[in-house]
Amino acid sequence: MKYVILVKGWGDDEDRYYYADSGNNLEQLKTDTFQDVDMEVEYVIVTESVYNVYGTEPYYSDIIEEGTLNEGVYA
Repeated sequence: MKYVILVKGWGDDEDRYYYADSGNNLEQLKTDTFQDVDMEVEYVIVTESVYNVYGTEPYYSDIIEEGTLNEGVYA
């Protein structure tokens, strides 16, 4: 299964999620995507099929994981 990580925008774009990366191994994908992140990031991981229509509905049943990385750390 192919996974897609989307990160929440900030400022004027905080109502949208943006493509960050995709891959087949969930743990490796998270490691590769977030290895150099040093500020707070809200993210959601979905399957590739959900990514293709993400944004037309608030949430999908195919959300694999969602969370916040580095909570409280701002650049």
